[in-house]
Order: sequence, then structure tokens, then C-alpha cells
Amino acid sequence: MGAWLEQKEKVKELLASEEYKTLMKKRSTEYETVFNQTKGNPGFRNFHLRGKAKAGTEWGLLM
Repeated sequence: MGAWLEQKEKVKELLASEEYKTLMKKRSTEYETVFNQTKGNPGFRNFHLRGKAKAGTEWGLLM
């Protein structure tokens, strides 16, 4: 159980670091907006086709 607590403490320190906070602020403005708009505007919630190639085609049509 000690290793788990050590790992938990490392993650807690990482999440509290200024570098992580800066990265998350940048991510929220650059990337999350695109996915939120994609999900919200045409009502896209999940892929209807299965498989990497088919999902890629569906994503291309959506974009």
C-alpha cells in the first residue's frame, strides 16, 4: 500500500505545479473548444460506424 500512497503524492504534486496549470489553461482554449463545438453544433455524440478507417471517414465528413 505504501507504493500507492507515494504515487498518489507524486500525482498530487504534479497537479499542483505551475507548469501543469499553464498547460491546462492552454489546452482549454486551444483544444477543448473544438471538441465542444463539434459535439454541440451538429449534435455529434458518437461514431455510427465501427473500425478505424470507417470512423476516420465519418470524422472527415463531419469536419
